[in-house]
Parts: sequence; structure tokens; C-alpha cells
Amino acid sequence: MRKRYVYTLLFAFSAFLISLPVSLELYNVFLNLYELFWSSQSFSEMDFLLILVMIFIVTWFILTFIGYLVGRQFEQMPELNNWLPLVLLGITLILFVFSCKWGMDFVNEDKNSRLCGEYCQSRGYYTSISPPAGDPVQTCYCSNGPDTEPLIVPIEDLK
Repeated sequence: MRKRYVYTLLFAFSAFLISLPVSLELYNVFLNLYELFWSSQSFSEMDFLLILVMIFIVTWFILTFIGYLVGRQFEQMPELNNWLPLVLLGITLILFVFSCKWGMDFVNEDKNSRLCGEYCQSRGYYTSISPPAGDPVQTCYCSNGPDTEPLIVPIEDLK
């Protein structure tokens, strides 16, 4: 069996693991763009699910194809064939862990800012500020400007 197919199989598994958080991040970008530009059009929940699945499949295919190209390139270098797959698998797993961690922080931060914004708007405030997800003090800050007294509420009370 040619090395390019071994690399393709190796990258297919790794690409599946990496495509999960990457496609979720790309989907979040799509949702933000949708809210900015196309919110007047109505999509059903099935359309959004189909978009997420398509993003995942395209991302997985691209990463697997990259594995095929890498394998084809390394077929001509037999001295690398013994240890290179293990190094690539290790790098892939490290990238997967970091992308999952980054994705979880982004989702929590987005959720906190959305909760804070909705809460402040329902109370009649124009400005809402929420801290980053890693901040030890998780509070929502609502204000109408420097002349009014701000409202400060813990994020946990909003959930």
C-alpha cells in the first residue's frame, strides 16, 4: 500500500477530530454574519443544521485532502516514513485539544455577553458590558451614560 493512502487514513481520523471544533467556530462566524447582514431573511432550523453539516463535511474533506498531498510528498523521502506519522498524530491531537479549549471559551464568552445584553435591554439600559470568560469576577455592568448610576449584577443571577 502506498504511503499516500496511509497518510490519508491517518489524516482522515485526525481531520475528523479537528473538523468538529473548527466547523463549530466557522458556524459561529456564519451566525454572526447572518445577524449582521441577512437577519431580514428567515431560515428554518433545518437550514441552519444543514449549513453546519456542510461546513463540517467541507472542512473534513479539505483536511483529508491535505493529508493525501502530504503523503504523496513524503513517499519520495523513505527516511521519514518511520517516525513522521507519529509526530503528525501528536501535533494533530495537541491542535485538537487547543481548538476545543478555545472554542469552549468563545462559546461561554458569547453566551455571557448575550445574557448581559438582553438583561440590560429589558431594564431600559443602553450599554452592557460583560467580562471575558476567564475573569474571576463575572458581573454584568449596565449603564445609560456617565450621569446615571450603573447597575451591576452577577452573571450567575442572570442564568
